[in-house]
Amino acid sequence: MRKEKCSCDGLMVASLLAGVALGAVIMVAIGAMITYDPKGVPLFFGAKWWEVMTAIGTTGAVVVALWQARKLSRLKEDENRKKITGVLSLISEAVQSLYWLASHASYHKNVYESFSVANFRNFQTSVDAIGQIPFYEWPYCNYHKVLNPVISQLRVARTSVMHVVDNKVALENLDGFIEEAKTAEQYRKTAYGDPVLKDIPKPGLHYLIPEFL
Repeated sequence: MRKEKCSCDGLMVASLLAGVALGAVIMVAIGAMITYDPKGVPLFFGAKWWEVMTAIGTTGAVVVALWQARKLSRLKEDENRKKITGVLSLISEAVQSLYWLASHASYHKNVYESFSVANFRNFQTSVDAIGQIPFYEWPYCNYHKVLNPVISQLRVARTSVMHVVDNKVALENLDGFIEEAKTAEQYRKTAYGDPVLKDIPKPGLHYLIPEFL
């Protein structure tokens, strides 16, 4: 039985011959560029071969250095982006918890028990964590102006919540507290829509806006 020859054999041979031919052309081209000085030292484009190699090595080192710098810059950008995404996550969590607190307070008509422990702790923890962020340092300082309105509003709301929780009293101004939650959400939307944050992934809010708001 006759064994058929693999069709790829011809392609391999052709590729090999093409490689040899290309190598020959390159060698001829290089040979044509080489001249000799009176002492018989080979010159490449009028320069000694070691000078040419030094120039090539220097150029290569510069190219590699630029590539590494760009790579490190991209890694730094990704790291900074993750840091700011973390800040936005804390803000979203705080606004979400504040909404639930306002919703419960509205439903229960100003009673202390309306503040569920879980939602209060989430709100308190998120706002306190935001307060620990060094906004005077890079990259946070670049976004502080945009985020400051919503952060300041969350701190105002925290003061109202802490008064209720610490003293176990009813909210003195339910409408005012609901307005604080509305304002915080509006500031959050405005901040997230700012061009400064266009390249930063924004966490979603995992809740439905209560009807009373």
